[in-house]
Amino acid sequence: MPDITDVLIEDPDYKGASWSLNGSPTNKEEFDVGFKMHDLKGKKTPTWDDLQTKLKVAQTVYDALDYSRKRKASYDELNQFELISDDSINGTSTHKDAILKVKSDHPKP
Repeated sequence: MPDITDVLIEDPDYKGASWSLNGSPTNKEEFDVGFKMHDLKGKKTPTWDDLQTKLKVAQTVYDALDYSRKRKASYDELNQFELISDDSINGTSTHKDAILKVKSDHPKP
């Protein structure tokens, strides 16, 4: 789940700037007290409202890729090399069936 630091690190408007943030602010007042820019490096100074807008976009992207994270976890649980080897020896399609099951369990939106 993305947070303000993810936005500050990754968003092109702020990426590369030097800053510090104390804690995990949940409102403008906490942000204003805990955030400090050290070196803009040509970037703009973020505001609480700007960060909240960008955080909503980041959350939307994160949510849209939920299927991908779930697929990766399922794929990681498979011993694909062993399945491929067994299929080769036994003339079966266990590996393909396992991949298709992961895809059907976690379909793309």
